[in-house]
Amino acid sequence: MKTIFFSLVFIFSSAMLSSQIPTSISGVSVDSLINEVATIYFNPFWDNDFNPIRWKKMEIDGNLFSERLSLHTFQTGAISAINNRKQKIFITPGDSVFFVVDTLSAGVTKKRVVFKFSGKNEAHYNYGYLSDTHLYPFFHKDNNIMAYKDTLVKIRNEKYNFLESYKQQYQISNEFYNYAKADILNEYIQNLYLPLMLSEKDRIEMKDIPSDYFDDNLHPNNELSEYYSVAMLDRYINYYSGNIWKDLDNIYKNVRTVFTGKEQEYLISALIGRFAEKQLLDYRTQLMNIIQEAQQYVKNSLYLDYIDRAQMFYSLVNNPFPEDVRLNTFFKEYGKDAVVSFNDILQKYAGKPVFIDFWASWCGPCIGDIENSQVAKAYLKEKEVEYIYIAYDDKENAWKKAVEKLGITINQYMLLKSNHSPIYDYLELREIPRYIILGADHKIISGKAPRPIPVSFNYLKDCIDKCLKKTINYY
Repeated sequence: MKTIFFSLVFIFSSAMLSSQIPTSISGVSVDSLINEVATIYFNPFWDNDFNPIRWKKMEIDGNLFSERLSLHTFQTGAISAINNRKQKIFITPGDSVFFVVDTLSAGVTKKRVVFKFSGKNEAHYNYGYLSDTHLYPFFHKDNNIMAYKDTLVKIRNEKYNFLESYKQQYQISNEFYNYAKADILNEYIQNLYLPLMLSEKDRIEMKDIPSDYFDDNLHPNNELSEYYSVAMLDRYINYYSGNIWKDLDNIYKNVRTVFTGKEQEYLISALIGRFAEKQLLDYRTQLMNIIQEAQQYVKNSLYLDYIDRAQMFYSLVNNPFPEDVRLNTFFKEYGKDAVVSFNDILQKYAGKPVFIDFWASWCGPCIGDIENSQVAKAYLKEKEVEYIYIAYDDKENAWKKAVEKLGITINQYMLLKSNHSPIYDYLELREIPRYIILGADHKIISGKAPRPIPVSFNYLKDCIDKCLKKTINYY
């Protein structure tokens, strides 16, 4: 049986130390079917277009996977064989560990791939699979909400008990213990809010949540935790009021009043990122004022960098595409041989609002949206909004076959040199499907528009209705 070697290193820092220390993670698989491994590393903010947190497949040189970098602080991440469950790991600068890929039974017919580590701080790595036996349930609308909470509490306590037992059995650092304990709490808080964020058929509205459902004394902590960002957002921003998009000033005031120190810095940064990501014009003046004020309160360099990237992303709104993007982004139009620029496409629809659908033949969610977009497309047609498709990172033959199968041959283009095109960088086009709305003057109304499917149709309709109103200029 062929042996496969891996070597993985994670690097990201939120608390910069003075020096960088060589850190290595290497491993071997005796199963020839397990010949790909992916890694991901977390940072204090959630995954979005201007803060992408992505799995990275390790490159193979023969049977050897190898990479050696340096760390200057603790780092959390995860490792996984492709198409298998992830295993969290906690990395300390200077670690040198070795893993063997193994499989564990996960039911009658299923097996789970795990990474068994040995070496310095091995217990910080093996905890990831040894503790991952207590899984939270999914919520369905026909479940009793308080019974659901009781189950969450039970599983949370089981996780706490396992951690205490693990601490007695294995040698772990205080930093790891504090991280693992916080991760349990933050995951619990995230799951408490889960019923509010599901699709319509399973979602519970805040007004229907019993008054004693939320634990008001629980507070997310430790930004090394994977769940910290979402727990903080849900707890203090996402569900602050019934419509947070009309309540930015009050949320900001609450953050400034209730919190101090690093937590205040974090929440100001997270608040800016959350509203910048939504890209609505309604709160532009308030958001730009908060961004300017942030320089007085936020001193953490990582947070300031995040705010800068959020501001750049939000600045797309109410602005036209730069000349470089328009003239140097090129496409193939379906059914034609000529290559056209983005400027050519915009001129073709001069004076008309445009809805752009970035998709690909290999993208399942993209195709699912296309197949369920009939109502939205009918509405856009009624409002005389042009619907155009742009295939991203696609192969021409596969693109053409998918176009014909889906019956979307009109206004259909394929982006050339996708990852190196100016529009890729300008829109920070990291994932698809992605939707853009342009006004009649071809200024960007929304750089991340709602999906054209029934569950988000009302949001899309609202965006389109605003798009058709007279353009508002902000100075």
